[in-house]
Amino acid sequence: MFSDASDMETIDDFWFAVKSNFITEGGEVVIEGMNASADGQDGGEGADDAVEKVIDLVHVFHLQEIGGFTKKDYKVWFKGYMKACKKRMAEANPDRVEAFMKAAAAQMDKENPNSPFSHWDDFEVYVGESYDMEAGMLCLSYYGNNGADSTPTFLYVKDGMIEEKC
Repeated sequence: MFSDASDMETIDDFWFAVKSNFITEGGEVVIEGMNASADGQDGGEGADDAVEKVIDLVHVFHLQEIGGFTKKDYKVWFKGYMKACKKRMAEANPDRVEAFMKAAAAQMDKENPNSPFSHWDDFEVYVGESYDMEAGMLCLSYYGNNGADSTPTFLYVKDGMIEEKC
């Protein structure tokens, strides 16, 4: 869902906050002298202008936005996902369970300024390309600095991530 090459920080010992960037998708790779349209020798008739700016995390990791996902929907998913994480953690990292559950409970507190429940309307919800919300993680995105950031920051449950070496 993201790479360690991304700019990230940990929030409340619970979230990975990952800053996204725009990347350019489409268009042609141009090598001078190899493409008449790119060199301007065809009067622009053959040029491919299908270049689009996309958000790197969404594009590269095939994240799918879930429209209409309510705060109530997220709360139901969140509670179930926390139970699944706790179960997995009890087997793999039992020393982390208590701190994880304390951090998870703090995220349910709408008075916590870092909790998505305290400012739900600022978030968009994403899922992996399989749309498997039962087994997979949902991530949230928001525009920081009161909406002034040009690209969103994505939040991932830290202990829900499984590291994969490439």
